[in-house]
Formats: sequence, C-alpha cells, structure tokens
Amino acid sequence: MPGNKLRKTTRTKINGHDIVVAPPAEFDDDERALFRCLVIEAGEVGGNALDTNIENAKALAFLYSQERVEGIAALKRPQMSYRNRISKNTGVLLSTEPLPYEFGYMFVRPVLQGKRLSFPLACATLDAAEGADIFATVRADNIPSYRTLVKAGFEAAGSFPGREDREIALFIRRSAIP
Repeated sequence: MPGNKLRKTTRTKINGHDIVVAPPAEFDDDERALFRCLVIEAGEVGGNALDTNIENAKALAFLYSQERVEGIAALKRPQMSYRNRISKNTGVLLSTEPLPYEFGYMFVRPVLQGKRLSFPLACATLDAAEGADIFATVRADNIPSYRTLVKAGFEAAGSFPGREDREIALFIRRSAIP
C-alpha cells in the first residue's frame, strides 16, 4: 500500500483487502501509471482520452491485497463528446447537470475474480459522488459487471453498438438524496 502520505482518502477494509479512494492528484505518478496499465490490461477501453480521463477523474480507487494492487475503479468526469455520442446512440440525455460522473474502469485481476470484491470496490468508489446521479457503461455480455452495477443501485437505461461489434449497456444510478 502507498506510504504514509497525507491524502483526502477513504479507506475500506473488506475480507482482508484494502480499498483506497482519493482524487487523482493524491496519487503519485507511478500510482496513476499503474492505474492506466490496469485499465489497458482489462482490455475494455481504447483511445487517446484515457490519460485525460484519469487526470480529470473525481476519484480513483485501488484494491490492495497484501500491498499489491489487484483491482481498480474510477469516478470519471466524462468529456462532452463522449456524453453526446452515447446520448445520440441511446436516446438518453447525459448532460452534466443531472449526471456529473461516470463510474467506470472497474477491473479486478483474474486471480481475485469471483471473490466478491467488485461490489465493495464499486461502493467505495461511488461514495465519492457525494449523492450525485451517476451513469455507467458496460459490455452487455459482461454479466459479473452487470450484476455489480444492479446491486449498487444502477438501472439499465439503454444500449448501443460499441467497438468490435460489442453491444454496450448504459446504466443510470439516481441519487437517494432529493
């Protein structure tokens, strides 16, 4: 786990694992580079916007197992062009006012998949939204992620064609705060 730096973080312990959530600036260059590598390792995201999305995120989350990073997630501030593309393809308006954040980049390394860690990782990350509505996208055939999103309070809102003829599902989580 990172050293004893003073951070604006939340720390959660679950089944012997630690989840650390903080704004990107609270992590050093090596930690942000590792986050990027794990997003790429997950194989779901491509394009040039990755570095910008990491730096502009509201929060990054790291799942540690015995001081080794075994999972990640993010609460992103998606770019308007991305929002517009999804809105056009789904017919669902994703303006920044009601939906300021996108939950994404959730990945748990294969060695820990199936250990029920994605839900606590998602919840710890989503807490950084401070009650705001959130959207998420996931490959429609990614059943574990689909289940995690539903368990975390997201509802299916549409779908659209993604890269390599993959169907992408759009989810929205409405705040419980009126």
